[in-house]
Amino acid sequence: MATQSFDIEDVTPMFCFQCEQTIHPTGCTKVGRCLKVPAIASEQDSIVYALKALSVVHEKAKQLNPSVDLEHVSRFLIEALFMTLTNTNFDTAHHAKAVAQAASLLDELKNLVRAEAKCEPTAQYFNNQYVDWTPTTNDERLHVPARLARLGSTICGLHELIVYSLKGSAAYGYHCLRQNKKPAALLHLLPRLLAFVASESTDVDAILSHVLLCGEANEDTIRTLNTANVADCGDPTPTPVKWGPQPGKAILVTGHDYAALNDLLAQIGDKPIRVYTHGEMLSAHAYPALAAFPALAGHFGTAWQNQRFEIPMFPGPVLFTTNCLIPPPDSYKHRVFAMGPVGCDGVKRIEGGMDGQPLDFTPIIQSALDLPAFDVGEWKVDETGEETAPPTDHSRCLTRRHVLTGFGENTLTALVPQIADAIRQRTLKHIFVVGGCDGFETSRHYFTDLVKATPKDTIVLTFACGRFRLNRLGLDTQEALPGIPRLIDVGQCNDTHTLLSVLSSLAAALHLPLTALPVSYCLSWFEQKAVADLLSLLHVGCKNIFLGPSLPLFFDHTIWSVLQDKFGLRTITNPDDDLKLMLSGQ
Repeated sequence: MATQSFDIEDVTPMFCFQCEQTIHPTGCTKVGRCLKVPAIASEQDSIVYALKALSVVHEKAKQLNPSVDLEHVSRFLIEALFMTLTNTNFDTAHHAKAVAQAASLLDELKNLVRAEAKCEPTAQYFNNQYVDWTPTTNDERLHVPARLARLGSTICGLHELIVYSLKGSAAYGYHCLRQNKKPAALLHLLPRLLAFVASESTDVDAILSHVLLCGEANEDTIRTLNTANVADCGDPTPTPVKWGPQPGKAILVTGHDYAALNDLLAQIGDKPIRVYTHGEMLSAHAYPALAAFPALAGHFGTAWQNQRFEIPMFPGPVLFTTNCLIPPPDSYKHRVFAMGPVGCDGVKRIEGGMDGQPLDFTPIIQSALDLPAFDVGEWKVDETGEETAPPTDHSRCLTRRHVLTGFGENTLTALVPQIADAIRQRTLKHIFVVGGCDGFETSRHYFTDLVKATPKDTIVLTFACGRFRLNRLGLDTQEALPGIPRLIDVGQCNDTHTLLSVLSSLAAALHLPLTALPVSYCLSWFEQKAVADLLSLLHVGCKNIFLGPSLPLFFDHTIWSVLQDKFGLRTITNPDDDLKLMLSGQ
């Protein structure tokens, strides 16, 4: 798999290359693959530029007065960065509000510096052009092509690697704040890392050290989020999830926010509404507090990219709790709700809900009661206890009767002694970590084919929406070891903490370094949470990670060579050859 190249001269006023699925080899230049339009792209460029300016002045203010409390600035950095993540926000009013808030905070910080330093906080004082940003700034400095021209593709791309990782971590950090838990490392490191990017350093070693700091911040953030989810919803346990529709009024919930799902289920109470999870919310069924709600009916649909044919088959309202929103067409926009940094022009919003405060879902509950119900038959239970789904027109979403999810940290840690013994005795030959983002390209069949080809005396750990290519294979019904299925669904992309925790426990049980475990990593790449999760793996020392199906555009040939040399990253080729390499430990 070759890295891509681009020509700055080809770039139009819109230029975005932050995800792996750009429309052209030169990036998205007229409309995004995510359907982002130039006006939104320009606003997001302005927001990111403003956040760098804020971070430069934030770091100077903290230097002048270390005791000053600027947590509110870091919290804003988290929410605003999350808004600019792929498939998150297409709402012009929401962007305008963020730009205005950035300007207000920048003035506040400049006033603080002015008072402490007793001088005018100009760009010359900071030796940084970013701090001259204002809401009316609309010049080439805001956009990637200017940095490409100034810094070259390698240095610019490495800086973007930091920014994109921070966007992914911001999504996790925002959910921590929603649940009144502070992502301490991210709150502390985010302004420092953005200020470093704004310095436009050309020192590759310094840049790479900050890249690993991103991994550190992300690992701490997902650990905090995991702790919050368990505290609020209970310890996840392996759970078979009913897959497909049942008769009655319905609400579909997608995204990653378990707290929002909990509020919705609690407010539904005994109303005749069934709630279905979609996308990565599948894992919610494994949390006891959520599973206890009678309104939680099952799962409907698959990965994010299929929502435009799955949502039309769903009769009720749809709640987007986090990113992975594709701008809805008019045919169903009227029944789409969004919350937090997620939004789109014409989509209704659920406001509030920060710091553990409950959200008011009255509008979406009333919408479910007003809209049509699912008109399908009841699931039948035969003499063996097996459930059978009724015939339905929703068969594209109904790939299996049940799918097994919910192998949380404590469940998997309890299995470590058995897994370690099997590795010592060679009855378990290898562990594959195959997960990450799903997407449109047919080349993503590679991950399905790879897992199909794995030997029966191996285990596959999967997480994030890439699992939807794997959980239809039936491997969760096959045992690799007594009581341990061949396919283990760890959970959402933020559950990489569980993955890292369990592998660390396994390494300790075998008295091996993490890099010596018989474990291979093969990650499907798409958006910025994938960047953050990759850097978390690199931060703890994971090596020889296979990435695919293609590399993002901001990785030029030199960047890829640097990352290969330092971290042993690899690109996928074909399942058979890669499987041989993985099993050989190379």
